[in-house]
Amino acid sequence: MDRVSHARDTPYWELKNMKRAIKSCHYLFEKVRPSWDELYMLKVMSYGQLQRGYDEQSSKNLYR
Repeated sequence: MDRVSHARDTPYWELKNMKRAIKSCHYLFEKVRPSWDELYMLKVMSYGQLQRGYDEQSSKNLYR
């Protein structure tokens, strides 16, 4: 079964920068959330929304 990895008509350099942005997010928040990353790569959410999603999960874990 094939799987879509990124949005259609995404230029090469934009795709490369999106992958770099995801790696930065993983490094910054020290975790990997594949479903959020996939939504970002499909352009369902912006990079700001991706960061907020990672940040919300990080702050929830701090207060437990």
